[in-house]
Amino acid sequence: MSIKVYINDQLYEFEECVTIMQACEMIGMTIPRFCYHKRLSIAGNCRMCLVQIGENPKLVASCVQVISDGMHIYTNTALVNQARSGILEFLLINHPLDCPICDKGGECDLQDQAFKYGKCHSRYKEEKRTIQHKDFGSFIETHMTRCIHCMRCVRFLDEVAGTSELVALGKGEDMHIDTYKISDAVCKGITSELSGNIIDLCPVGALNSALYAYTARAWELTKIPSIDLSDAVCSNTMLHVRGHQVMRVLPRECEYINEEWISDKARFNYDGLKYQRLVEPVWFNKVMKRHESISWDEAYDKLCTVLSHAAVVSALVGHYSDIESIFAIKELCSHKKNWFFDCREEGSIIESSFGRGSYVFNTTIQSIESSDECLLIGTNPRLEAAILNARLRKAVIHGKLKISVLGNRFAANYPYTYLGCESALLKAIYEGKHEYARRLLHAKNPMLVLGTNILKHQYDGHAVLYYSYKIAQKYGLIKDDWNGFNVLNTKPSRVGALDLDFTTNFGESFSDIGEIESTVDVMLRKSNVLLLFGADDVNIEAIADDVFVVYIGHHADKAIRRADLVLPSPAYSEKKAMYVNLEGRLQSTYQAVPPLGVSKQEWMIVTEIAERLKIELNFHSLEDVRAKIAMKSDFLKQENMHRVLERKDVTIPRVASLKKRDLTYPVSNFYAGDQISNNSLAMIAHSNSLQVK
Repeated sequence: MSIKVYINDQLYEFEECVTIMQACEMIGMTIPRFCYHKRLSIAGNCRMCLVQIGENPKLVASCVQVISDGMHIYTNTALVNQARSGILEFLLINHPLDCPICDKGGECDLQDQAFKYGKCHSRYKEEKRTIQHKDFGSFIETHMTRCIHCMRCVRFLDEVAGTSELVALGKGEDMHIDTYKISDAVCKGITSELSGNIIDLCPVGALNSALYAYTARAWELTKIPSIDLSDAVCSNTMLHVRGHQVMRVLPRECEYINEEWISDKARFNYDGLKYQRLVEPVWFNKVMKRHESISWDEAYDKLCTVLSHAAVVSALVGHYSDIESIFAIKELCSHKKNWFFDCREEGSIIESSFGRGSYVFNTTIQSIESSDECLLIGTNPRLEAAILNARLRKAVIHGKLKISVLGNRFAANYPYTYLGCESALLKAIYEGKHEYARRLLHAKNPMLVLGTNILKHQYDGHAVLYYSYKIAQKYGLIKDDWNGFNVLNTKPSRVGALDLDFTTNFGESFSDIGEIESTVDVMLRKSNVLLLFGADDVNIEAIADDVFVVYIGHHADKAIRRADLVLPSPAYSEKKAMYVNLEGRLQSTYQAVPPLGVSKQEWMIVTEIAERLKIELNFHSLEDVRAKIAMKSDFLKQENMHRVLERKDVTIPRVASLKKRDLTYPVSNFYAGDQISNNSLAMIAHSNSLQVK
């Protein structure tokens, strides 16, 4: 039902249960505020958003007051402006004159409002209050004398992050924001993996990025849209660049993926772009037992000579491999016999032949909020996909979602029911012999999330996948208007590679493949030449001494120790490339800074290798590659950018039985796991500080 409201004597119609501030924003009118934020609960404590109702001299807070039929609202009367000016004067009583040196300068809400409603001089002559700096962790630099007690940081950690690590202490002039204390001597810092978002939420310069502090001014930076590749969620980000350097990373609002939050790894690991970079071709001189720099021509000559005499060649792509490069690698390998390729460097059993619905997050991140029952199998979303985990918490807190866990226990920021860690529970649920089966049966929109950590041979991963999908079919997780079967991939390259069918089936190529050997295990054992495109998660120890290893990547990480030849490629911030997130949503990075040294994109390296081997790939530019990709896959057409194309055609081969396995797996470090984060001093320091605490 719509109601009629007059705003500044103009008639408008709105739905019921809308606040005055929300109504004004709907018509493009901005009301000043400090404490209000659309994704947090309403506090109403800054009083900057006061408006006048009719002739009533008592002003009301527009963020709290709900509109009613026939209401007359005035947002810019002399009384309103006088009240806002007075409130701002009180807020500035204890505020230091730090604007020239404050990192928030140029993008500060308080600065903007002071320019509009502030006075040209201060009438306050008494001594100002000061507050000592607080320890909020190594990522956040505090200047608490600037704090205006909007409570956004407290509410965010309470409501979104779910860690409740900040609190307002004291009253009146003595009020300040602090962390909970373990003892008088030890103060507990913020441990949330989303802690950096309170920097964006702070309307003043009280909370700043420790990495960005005093390095640049907002107006000096160029903003380049990008995506976060630290996990497979691929949150939308904005790279702030000055010259040839990424100065900071901020979230870019995207309602269907990350809303306006990003994880700490996405925000702070950018300093890893500067360290341990590969900038020129290098080969290992076995006589001198050292790595030596060479030219690109020399590198190509050495590589093509080795490839020409190799009986078996294998190519593996890693965490940061983009769609264009994966496609080019497959095209090259497809022209040669016994040239194999794969994207499952850690040994996953997922096959692209099972169908797209078997390896993507079918429910989509945004639709998690519509679910009422969720089963997590062998996954810890808080560490593997922090932004997706925030959606789960939002659905639990604001919706009716109930969560159950099968596998590792973990420190979740929402309540859950622990079912156990035995794989036999999956079969019991499928056969209706477990009490949880009744909960799935009575749920309206149930979903399950299957972690890739247990989709390996040692966990009987094929059977786990099979029975998980059978549960989804039997208990209504897959319907015409709902798909609750989800696989939580952790690598941003994985879904796109599977869309391109970048997996190998050896067929009759080898007869001595072990029962629990993965495709990658066989490649490491059988290959004469191994091409590692940023594939650092392979078992380096399993590679034979006589295998010629070529590493193509942008960081000197784990696999570099075994490489005979190293070819440099640009990082995601230095190239335009496509990636597919865990939902199956196609997105793109854009070049923000020039590539370091003489590095070349992987697809360019592949085309030059093909030319020297007399192989015609029929593409010579990025546009040519993308045109070829579009011919191979509808999912990867540029016109489908940012869309999710649903596919429910799943065919998982039947398994005879489910072996008894313990579905617990080693817990990874949230602040590591990819080449950039592994080389980020900020990530290393913060991880170490948490271990100390």
